[in-house]
Amino acid sequence: MGPFLDLMKNGFCSASPPPLTPSSPPSSSPSSSGLVPFGPPKFYVLCGMGGSICCGFTHLVITPLDIVKCRMQVDPVKYSGVLKGFKVAVAEDGVRGLARAWAPTTIGYSAQGFGKFGYYEVFKNVYGSMLSEENAYTYRSWVYLAAASSAEFFADFFLAPFEAVKVRMQTSSTAPKTMRECMPMIYKKKECTDFSRFPHETVK
Repeated sequence: MGPFLDLMKNGFCSASPPPLTPSSPPSSSPSSSGLVPFGPPKFYVLCGMGGSICCGFTHLVITPLDIVKCRMQVDPVKYSGVLKGFKVAVAEDGVRGLARAWAPTTIGYSAQGFGKFGYYEVFKNVYGSMLSEENAYTYRSWVYLAAASSAEFFADFFLAPFEAVKVRMQTSSTAPKTMRECMPMIYKKKECTDFSRFPHETVK
């Protein structure tokens, strides 16, 4: 049990330490109240699941806008604006075309959200435990920043293969229209470097 874990359990990561109130009745333990305590694997898994649901759902909802955005980047002349981009996309692919690549979008960003939120809590504990109890609290903002950066770095590797498929499906007229067809096509054409390109671009 590291010092940062002790801080979190004792509530010292708030703006100020909690006041001592001897007259207050003792609070129930997290297990008896149905709450998950900070630290065990279940805590990190639940944090990851929360991130997975949030990221996957939000990116699924904005899939039509993402399609227009990607095509504006590839062909800015044809897709010269958001509204015109929607008109051109609907004219060429129909309304259903605005949902193209919804599967790799949902799966990829759900995986990234799991890693981002889960690893954030893991690294927050790891980095905080490297410091003394006083420094872990004093420099907690830097601990949070380092934890978030590390979590984002590793989470992007979960996203990369699905992001490569998503972009190919949304921007290439010759690409298959389903993930189960597009992903094997990229692999068979020995374009597997596309699967690892996006984390590298993110780090740059």
